[in-house]
Parts: sequence; structure tokens; C-alpha cells
Amino acid sequence: MKLPLARLARHLERQTLEPVWAVHGDEPLLVQEAADAIRARARALGFDERLVFVAEANFSWERLSQEADSRSLFASRRFLELRLPQGKPGTEGAAWLAERAKKPLPETILLVILGELDWQARKSAWFAALEQHAVAVEANAPPREQLPEWWRERLARQGQSASPELLRLLAERTEGNLLAARQELEKLALLFPPGPLPEEAVRAAVFDLARYDPEALRQAVLEGDALRALRLLRTLTAEGCAAPLLLWAIAAALRLIAAAQEALAQRAPLEALWRQERVFRPEEKRAIEHSARRLPPLRAALTACARLDRIAKGAEAGDFALEAERLLISLSMAPPRGRAA
Repeated sequence: MKLPLARLARHLERQTLEPVWAVHGDEPLLVQEAADAIRARARALGFDERLVFVAEANFSWERLSQEADSRSLFASRRFLELRLPQGKPGTEGAAWLAERAKKPLPETILLVILGELDWQARKSAWFAALEQHAVAVEANAPPREQLPEWWRERLARQGQSASPELLRLLAERTEGNLLAARQELEKLALLFPPGPLPEEAVRAAVFDLARYDPEALRQAVLEGDALRALRLLRTLTAEGCAAPLLLWAIAAALRLIAAAQEALAQRAPLEALWRQERVFRPEEKRAIEHSARRLPPLRAALTACARLDRIAKGAEAGDFALEAERLLISLSMAPPRGRAA
């Protein structure tokens, strides 16, 4: 069964644990914390012997089967932990996982740690077996708009609180890097006593540790958030992100919006576009449709992308970062669709 991460702690309060667990997601800190919680509960229930296997290249599934099927002389209850860093067990491993999900090992809890899964792994028979017969916990990073609430909850656990403005600052400075956020939380617990945090002192103490990637830039353009897109562009440029990756992020978003504009002009259902472009998240669909209805036709913007491509390849003179900023600014200043400039 699928178990939301938010319900994991309550689920683990039960007196028995299901024999097979799978933890996966795109946020290493939350995957780690979920696995830690399952381990701790299993240990409290008497599963004292822990065996850890890492399924990397040339991993022997036969040896795993032998170890899993053997019985210990020293402990009657075992905790078997299998880590798949790449999330791809191969043919032999897929068969082993599907079999163990359907027929658990006696007196054993099996925890499979998968990390982030691509769409192919999610559609696989072995993962379907885990979701159906085991407990599958997905530990993804909270959306950007929920990060202040994440900070509020974590501060409350250590007896501290912060103003909404300070929560937004903390979220902005640690976006995309929850491992660093946890370190900053620990630092705040050491530096300041329980209670409301002093804003100026915290601003000075917490560094800007946010991690961005071109996908975040693409999302900002899709959402029409010009200020965020500009900040991301400048940060990624300063970090040495390659111009072709930055161009991909901007152009991919604009092409998707332009395709939505064309579909709306033809009164065609957008669902066909979502399927073709593999747009699954409802919030992303809403952002694209909103931008498509708000922005004027994007011919000039796509022409600017073609020029950025030539600049990135050295086929035309120009400052890539400066021209990319001008493009994003022009989008933010574009008159709403249906109004004259």
C-alpha cells in the first residue's frame, strides 16, 4: 500500500510492522529520516540483527538470496536492508523484489531504499508489486511554497519560532538543499534559546545555501515568476552552469506555453498536450495554462531563444547572460493578452 510520508510516524506507533517496506523519493534527507524511523521501530520490536546490502554494479542477487534465506544462530528476528542507489534492480533483481513483496521472509523485515525513481521504474512490475503488497513511502521535497511551513514545524520541534518574514527568508536560503537546512536548524538550536528567534541575528547567522538547477529556472518561467526567474538565472550563471542548459530551461518553458496557446486558439483540449509533453502535476498544468492565457504570442521570445542559441554556440557575438536577462524582463513586462502594448 502507499503510505504518505506525513502518516508514517502515526503508522509506526502500531504494535506490529508489515514485513516489507519501500522508501523512495527525490529528497535524500527525508528518505533517510523515513528509513531511520522504520529501523528504530523495528529495533524496538525486537528485530535486532541488521543486514545491509547495496545493489550496485555486479551485485550478486544469488548471494542476497542465500543470506536472506539463512537463519541466524544469535537472533530470531532480522532486519534486512537493501539499498538501490540507481533505482534499477535489473531483471534478476526485479524478479527477487516482486517475489519478496508477495512472499515475505519469515521473522524478517525487509526495507528497500530506492531514492528517486524515474517514470520507467514507477511503471515496472516489480515496483507495482511493492506498492501493492508492501508499504511504499514516498519522501519528496516539499514544494517551494510549503518550505516556510516545513521550517515552522522543524523549529517548533526544538522549541523555537520565527515570524512569517523570517520563515520565508530561511526557506529561500535553503531551497533545494534540505540537508543544509537541517544543519542550519541544528545551528539555530545551539545559538539561540527556545522561543521567538531574533530576526537580525538569524539573518546574519544563516548562510545562503540554496541549490538550484535548470529545472527550477524552467518552472519559474512556466509560472510567470519573473523576479524568481531572474534570480535563478543570475545564481546559476554565477555557479558556472553551462549556457546551453540555461537556454534549454528557458526555451523549453516558452515552447510549452506557446504550444498551449496554439491549442487554446484552436479550441483543442489541453489534455492531449499534457499527455504528449508528459505534464502530470496539476499545479504545473495550471501554471502553463495561466501563462498561455496571460502572455501575448511568443514568436518574438522564441526568436530571441534562437539568437541565444547562436550566441551560446559562438556563432553570433553577444553576452549570453545579459541577453537572457533581457528576454526574461521582456516577458515580465509583456502586456496581458488581448491588450495593446
